[in-house]
Amino acid sequence: MEEALVARLKAAAGVGGVVAWGELPRAGALPSTMLTFIAPGREWTHEGVVGLERSRVQIDSWAATSVVALAAARAVLAEMETAVTIAGVVFEPAQLEGRMGPEPDDLTGGGKVWRVMQDFTFYHEPTGG
Repeated sequence: MEEALVARLKAAAGVGGVVAWGELPRAGALPSTMLTFIAPGREWTHEGVVGLERSRVQIDSWAATSVVALAAARAVLAEMETAVTIAGVVFEPAQLEGRMGPEPDDLTGGGKVWRVMQDFTFYHEPTGG
């Protein structure tokens, strides 16, 4: 799922830039989108694990200005609220659980970057799962 989610966001209109798990942006690498697992989860029945998984993922949109960070975050939201199958993974529409920003952060070595943080919960499963 992790690789499929990266591919999905890289292909989404308006997200742009670097999309990666746990990588903070570097100067010149903006806009950037950073993904962080908050709560990966698996669905169970009395008979054991089913193929369906529920994940909560924080998706941070970083940019040189608040306007660009907000536009990228809106593009992420539009993409995540859409059902899609990509790279063999079926993604159900995500639910936005929370959002903060845009707000400035200091970059290592000086300078500022703007970030919008969004938390999503969504179900996903391998094709045919």
